[in-house]
Amino acid sequence: QDHPFYTPRFTPVMKALAADEPLSIKAIAERSSVSHSAASQTVAKLARHGLVELDQDTDRRGRLVSLTKDGRALLPWLQRRWAATNKAADALDQELTHPLSAVLAEAIEQLEQCGFAQRIKDHEKHLGEAQ
Repeated sequence: QDHPFYTPRFTPVMKALAADEPLSIKAIAERSSVSHSAASQTVAKLARHGLVELDQDTDRRGRLVSLTKDGRALLPWLQRRWAATNKAADALDQELTHPLSAVLAEAIEQLEQCGFAQRIKDHEKHLGEAQ
């Protein structure tokens, strides 16, 4: 069964919590490679859907995020969906002349060296000079 409220945005946070909980927002952000702000916003949305709860950290400086009963109940469906997604991506890689995973890894590496926003600025400058 599908869960209509579940979006791909939830996946990094749910994967982090499935592996280890409770976690601080900072730990979720680090483990899922998203910004602190994105992790915080996603946790808030998950809490509105009743999948996570926030408790005060023991030192009272932060909040810890845990899966609720409903969040844990969703994990088997998510784990099947994640496994199916990985298998579908692997199958697609086998069908392509250049594996998409390799092209994406290469693109990410190049974008880390020079971001897309900078690339746009560089080309705007060159277009302006050509006129």
